[in-house]
Amino acid sequence: MIHKFKIEEEIFKELLKCVEDKSIKVNRLLSNNIREEYSLAKYMKYFESFITSKIGENDFLVNYFNNLNIFKPNPQKLVLGSMWTNYQKKHEFNPIHHHDGVFSFILFVKIPFTIEDERNKSPGIESNYNVSGNLTFLHIDPDVRGNIMTHDIPVDKTWEGTGLIFKSSLMHMVYPFYSEGERITVSGNLFFDNKGLKI
Repeated sequence: MIHKFKIEEEIFKELLKCVEDKSIKVNRLLSNNIREEYSLAKYMKYFESFITSKIGENDFLVNYFNNLNIFKPNPQKLVLGSMWTNYQKKHEFNPIHHHDGVFSFILFVKIPFTIEDERNKSPGIESNYNVSGNLTFLHIDPDVRGNIMTHDIPVDKTWEGTGLIFKSSLMHMVYPFYSEGERITVSGNLFFDNKGLKI
């Protein structure tokens, strides 16, 4: 359902350059409660083949894609249709949401804390569910009707240079953190390229 992958060194170097571009703010287009969010649309062509190749590494995503019959018998390729940077700071968060398109991805560029340090700074330090700084996905429990399950991912420094790709409809959120520094991620969506589609 969620595919984790390593970002190749050459790709990651380009990513580090791109995230420095703060020329176009896109806050009004996103649901995040984050002050600094910037478009990376001008760099999409460079990253497109790398991102789309990651779908083929995961059987669940491949089967999901193959079962989308809406464009057959005129199969359409996937294209990168949107891409942006999030500069998340202390106390900022990303509420429950889903994305447009067929698949979405998150690339982890910089995380300013270790999970152990973050958990110790969290107001939930004595809680039995300390989720400070977590990326959390939500989905329907296939075994219990109407039950919603959470899949918590404790993202920290060890995730730098790592990515995730998943169905765009999958609901997810990012909890606030309490450490100093910026959590820099790049997100985007893949769409069907239906130019020239004959109906």
